[in-house]
Amino acid sequence: MNEGKLRQTTNRNQMFEEEWNVVEDNVRQLDLWDERVPDSVRSQFTGLLEEYIKLLKWSSKIFVISDAQGMMLKQREDEIRLLFDHAGQGFLSFGPDLLADRSFSEECRRIFGGRIGGQPIPALFAPGDPERQHIYEEAFQRYFDAQTETEKHAALQRLPQQLLIDDKTVQAAFKPAPTGPNGEDERLIGVLTDVTEQLHSRERIDYLSYHDPLTGVYNRTFLETRMGEWFRSCALPLSVLVIDMNGLKLTNDVFGHQVGDKLLRNAAQILQQRSKELDIVIRWGGDEFVMLLPGTDEAACAEMVQDIIASGAATMPDPIRISMAIGASTSGVDRMSFDSLFMLAEQQMYKHKLIESKQVRRQFLRELTAGIPSDGPDVSAHIERVTALSMRFAEVVGVSPKSADMETLRLLAALHDIGNVLVPEALLRKAEPLTEAEWELIRSHSETGYRLAQSLGEPAVAEAILALHERWDGTGYPYRLGGEEIPFLSRLFTIVDSYDTMMHERIYKAALTKDEALNELIACAGSQFDPRLTVHFVDWLQEQE
Repeated sequence: MNEGKLRQTTNRNQMFEEEWNVVEDNVRQLDLWDERVPDSVRSQFTGLLEEYIKLLKWSSKIFVISDAQGMMLKQREDEIRLLFDHAGQGFLSFGPDLLADRSFSEECRRIFGGRIGGQPIPALFAPGDPERQHIYEEAFQRYFDAQTETEKHAALQRLPQQLLIDDKTVQAAFKPAPTGPNGEDERLIGVLTDVTEQLHSRERIDYLSYHDPLTGVYNRTFLETRMGEWFRSCALPLSVLVIDMNGLKLTNDVFGHQVGDKLLRNAAQILQQRSKELDIVIRWGGDEFVMLLPGTDEAACAEMVQDIIASGAATMPDPIRISMAIGASTSGVDRMSFDSLFMLAEQQMYKHKLIESKQVRRQFLRELTAGIPSDGPDVSAHIERVTALSMRFAEVVGVSPKSADMETLRLLAALHDIGNVLVPEALLRKAEPLTEAEWELIRSHSETGYRLAQSLGEPAVAEAILALHERWDGTGYPYRLGGEEIPFLSRLFTIVDSYDTMMHERIYKAALTKDEALNELIACAGSQFDPRLTVHFVDWLQEQE
């Protein structure tokens, strides 16, 4: 290398700054040497500088490569740590001293509630439980003392698979860490997975699979999937109850499914409260329940049935009292099939439901009418008066006392205001003028009464209730029927009901005298009321005097 190239080289790399400064100083010295310096000395000195520059260049390359590898290793380490910290699992390591190493994943910090470096592994895995700590300590010591892979594997198999740390359930697995050539760095890696939410989700799925979400009792799937195993092992005698709720459809139709759902929950609660420890309560579907009573003979089963019925009868109407039709069957020493037991109980339930249907319906009507809000002082007295008066007047105009029409009229009188059960009493008693929205709510009681009568299996009564607010001139509601389009019994009863209403005091109106009430009927004949029936009614009442 000549001196010109030597001067260019000194400016190319500044990694070793001081060393390069020395080279530059010596290059400048070459310029100061005069001709008295022998060429051999100059050549030898230049050669030394060239070798020194080569050394600096190679050193610079080595350091650059080393730094790049270090940065790559550091980057790789950070990537691995980031991966571990976001893997959703805890990673820690430890050696024969059974102390946690200083490096661990972020999930370990969450699981154990803080830093764990230097902490005893048995105490971490079994906090506050000396017996379990001893199990961990013994198993890990066996592992590190073992001489063969089989012995090491057997030692780890002795460890519990799940840990309970605070309120967390943690699944633990242990893997041997890579060791040095002589095995002097033997360590174990613990892989921890928090399975708390998974267990809760599985338990929730299992619960929902076999329980009715509305009532909390077992569902039909439980009966159909578990019955075989349960039935073979249950204690004899075994009794089965098939239970059908009375009035659920009526409640849903009139008051809505939210009220019906409440009735179902209350019924299920009664069944659970009356059941023994081994009894099983099942919602079979809709308004039906099944109860399985192992170790219950016929006498105890009959007592259970009466207890359930009495418990329902003791409840307050909300909106109706809880009532159930119940069928029972019992398998004694000879184990009957479940299908046979169920069929016998179901047949008995339907028999009871048929026999009790009229009684149940009368009870429902009493409870519902007792809860009707009113704008007057006494709903029951009003119903009694209009029932008697309308049936007497119906005879006058030719309705036979024992005819279907007369029975329809009797029920119409009993149920004509039943739709008011959904109207707030404060609204019915409001003395101030009603808003349009309030009038709309008032007018909706006709549809409510219609649905109720339909649910009771009385379509003729339902049609009559729906038409009670239609007017002869076609300006009424809900369908603006006019004249004889309005059912005959509706036209007749509307006259009687209006007369009785006028004759008795209301919140917003004083009572009229008989003559005043009859004159009002005549004034509205042909517009609100059937004119022919109105004249008949007025003449008949006047004749009664």
